[in-house]
Amino acid sequence: MLKSKFITALSTACAVLSMTAPVAFAADGDGVQDNYQEYDSNTSKWGDATTKRTVKDDKQHDGSIHIQYDTKGGWEDPGMDPSDPKDNHTHPASTFIVTIPTLIKHTNLKAGTVNITDTYTVNVRGSIPGDMKVHLEAETNKDITNVARTDSFKETTTRGKTDWSSDETYWKLAGDGVALLGTDTTDTIKLFGEAKTSGTYEGTVTYTATLVEAKTSGTNTAN
Repeated sequence: MLKSKFITALSTACAVLSMTAPVAFAADGDGVQDNYQEYDSNTSKWGDATTKRTVKDDKQHDGSIHIQYDTKGGWEDPGMDPSDPKDNHTHPASTFIVTIPTLIKHTNLKAGTVNITDTYTVNVRGSIPGDMKVHLEAETNKDITNVARTDSFKETTTRGKTDWSSDETYWKLAGDGVALLGTDTTDTIKLFGEAKTSGTYEGTVTYTATLVEAKTSGTNTAN
């Protein structure tokens, strides 16, 4: 189940193929269009069914039905319950969502050696152009400092994955049959060093996501 969201994301049409003369037309922009072609065995050529005009090298008059299908209607996010479409959210086309945790917290520990490793799920989902990928960066080697800023220890961030292709941001549909699940990876933050003072230590690890060309080096696959 998706817990927190960070960063910000189908129209359907059907075509009816007929070998007989048309009896009705769909609205412009949806389904079968109002332009028809016909083959004349006398001339052995295809032409416009209305004007009888034969257009040489016209792809729309060569006996082929050209099909267009666009997904400019965007995509759906599964919300908190991937099996329930009622809490879905619709995002614009060519956008994506990155999900990371909000907080890593450890309490009531003893002063001294720090050696803790935390793993967590990072998810990227959305509908992006096929020639693009989502590139995700995360800070590492940051100082985790006490409130008085007199003492600190270190963290390192290890990435399970840095790039998501369009197939990976889609991956498969959720249980509701319409929302995109995207692809998970596992990242790790390790805290190490010494905590010398009494009190609370704090720090941050910032993630940055960008949409880049898929041919850019550094692409890796899902776990």
